[in-house]
Amino acid sequence: MGQSADLLPLSQTVCAALPKPLPCFFVSLPLAYQGPHSLTLQAQAEALYQHMLRTSVSHWHVVGYSLGGRLAQALVYDVLRYQKKLHVASLSLLAAHPGLPAADGIARGARIAQDRQLSLRLQLLKTPEQWRVFFDAFWYALPLFGALKQHRDYPLLLSRRTMYRRPEEGERWAAFLQASSSGEQRDYRADLTTSLFPVLYLAGEQDQKYAALGAQLQAQARTRESHFNFLCLSEAAHMLYFEQPALCAQAIQAHLFQALSRLGHELI
Repeated sequence: MGQSADLLPLSQTVCAALPKPLPCFFVSLPLAYQGPHSLTLQAQAEALYQHMLRTSVSHWHVVGYSLGGRLAQALVYDVLRYQKKLHVASLSLLAAHPGLPAADGIARGARIAQDRQLSLRLQLLKTPEQWRVFFDAFWYALPLFGALKQHRDYPLLLSRRTMYRRPEEGERWAAFLQASSSGEQRDYRADLTTSLFPVLYLAGEQDQKYAALGAQLQAQARTRESHFNFLCLSEAAHMLYFEQPALCAQAIQAHLFQALSRLGHELI
């Protein structure tokens, strides 16, 4: 889950290595906007579950990047866990926050305030050119994106992310960001490190925040029987699927083969 146009090439590369390509479904976030409550992670996960029920697929390999990865955790651990119709075969997370500790009210409050400030910036964006300035001068200049702006294909990325922005998107994303703030997100650390199915967590080594989160989760997983696996990819930061598409594809392919081998390959 994430931006469909961004993750489509990655899914094509992954499926090309499988004996039989798996059907892929993408969502563009947010799924629906029917008031602020509909934009919480929980409400979005419920809406996504309803979409999944309309397909013929019963076993799912859930993949999520960044905010899409946070939604993936809500989907897997707060929705799919408690129903009997659909099954999770594996979960892959790319630079996705597992949630702040429930007891750390200071960190949660700081994150909510930070997301509120960012939402104020988003509310002002009305034109593709304003989005271009936002991404180029502010968003992709943040430390977690490392040397992304020096990537040879960065101009194409910037064009793709800004070309077709509609006037209402800024306010919609501002509302979504506040409703789904990681300051409000449940802590999924224990869920990730004790899952009964394979969980893959990918981060770029230049993205110090998420690389550290992955290492912390891996250390927690070693203390118990776990299907959790963390990989830190070289020469990549937060947008690792863009900077290291081949390494991301290889990691997810291996992860899928592990999950499918546990199921006897009956899904391929």
